[in-house]
Amino acid sequence: MSTKLSSAPARRLADARTPATVALLAAAIIVMPGASAPQLAARAAGAVSPSATPTSAGARSAPSQAVLERQPETRRSGTRIVVDWGDLTPVQGERTAIAGSVPVPRNGGPRWVYLEEWNFEDGVWAYRKDTRSGAGGRFRLAVTLDRVNEPRRFRISVGKGPGVPPLASKAATFTAVWQPAGPVTRTYPGMTVVWPGAKVLVGSAQVVRGTVTARLAKPSVALQREVGGRWTEIARTTATGAGDFALRLPTAYLGTGSYRLSITDGAGGAVETPAERLSIIPDYTPAGRAANYSLVSASPVGRWDPCAPIGYRVNLAKAPSGALPDVRSALAEVAEATGLRFEYRGTTSVVPFAAGDTFDPAVADLVIAWADPAQMRGLFPTGTLGVGGPEFRPTLAVDPSGTPVREIYQGGVTINTAFNKALKPGSGEGLTRVAALMHEIGHAVGLMHVDGDPAQLMSPSVGYGLDRWGAGDLAGLETVGAAGGCLTPGA
Repeated sequence: MSTKLSSAPARRLADARTPATVALLAAAIIVMPGASAPQLAARAAGAVSPSATPTSAGARSAPSQAVLERQPETRRSGTRIVVDWGDLTPVQGERTAIAGSVPVPRNGGPRWVYLEEWNFEDGVWAYRKDTRSGAGGRFRLAVTLDRVNEPRRFRISVGKGPGVPPLASKAATFTAVWQPAGPVTRTYPGMTVVWPGAKVLVGSAQVVRGTVTARLAKPSVALQREVGGRWTEIARTTATGAGDFALRLPTAYLGTGSYRLSITDGAGGAVETPAERLSIIPDYTPAGRAANYSLVSASPVGRWDPCAPIGYRVNLAKAPSGALPDVRSALAEVAEATGLRFEYRGTTSVVPFAAGDTFDPAVADLVIAWADPAQMRGLFPTGTLGVGGPEFRPTLAVDPSGTPVREIYQGGVTINTAFNKALKPGSGEGLTRVAALMHEIGHAVGLMHVDGDPAQLMSPSVGYGLDRWGAGDLAGLETVGAAGGCLTPGA
């Protein structure tokens, strides 16, 4: 499956290995040339974007003092633009109103008022939105911050008008905060339990606490999660003499699941609580619809065995500087969305999908490489950033409930060296290397392209600044991830 900077259909590669092996699937991603959405919006509104660099809806890099010191000075004091910034620490996902007034031009007419955001990476002010001033120069705008603990710096500016100069206000920094629903206390026969809220942030410290009130001898308390149709123990402790207990709730990867407690006494009897539904969510609001995803193999579902680490190697022979850290960053994003575990096994000379490359399974489970178009036997048409895909075992496996699964046992990703300079290292603003790697690794773990929703990272065309999963991406990754349980060979 390939990715462009127009969409290329998924294609099955000829298998040069053994007749019993299912061939690797490749898909491309294509980059569409042209201006970014913020620039187009600025031009349509009559404004001029401060930078020719495409920018996303929000900077991902945290500010540093060195960067802030390079911020250009405004030509006038901001005192003539009056701004009420409202709450500078709003709740994630809630609209924050910005109101104020700008100098009224000599003719008494309205003025275009622009909300601009400081791009920490490029060191420029970038257009975000605009409005027209009303009576007395008053204006209202609003922002919605969708990522927790990410500082974002804004200012208000106006262009030159009759009798009034261009001005910019002083800047204000916003940081969205997470507001959980709060813990939920449940009372069961012989026990009281305090569960975390129905939604908790990925990576946050969460504990299930309670008290066993029934008279049991040395009660042992286990926290279980339903995985693949069966209850699986994820933590266990012994209650104190007073019956109190605390169990850590794992939050390393995203997903929604059912949890319960199982209480056993010294005599071996067991009591289970009713299931509690909990969601581990990202620290931002995923864009698009959760139904917008597609699988390489939907029936049976094709996925890796989450109970075995995926060893990977990287071919750095033609990779740009800093490629390996970006591979690790992209794999960390995939791991957080799936619960899959990746282990680095070193470098290799293998180029997945290249002509004559047999990709011996002994090399690694997953190989990531950079290659020239000449090496890729037509898989790199103009505009193609890279290809990626999985390989399935010839026989079906089963999950804990006995449901058949097509097990992925090998995957490959190859990035087009023609884009080594165009892809910015790291993640954040612009067309980034991490975003391209996330997309192609998404194919390697079982996702196909999804059409009609450009908010998804698995869209056939990669967008500027789109370096985090959309709602559909996350739903698809959960489907092919650890939530389905361990795999065992079928009969």
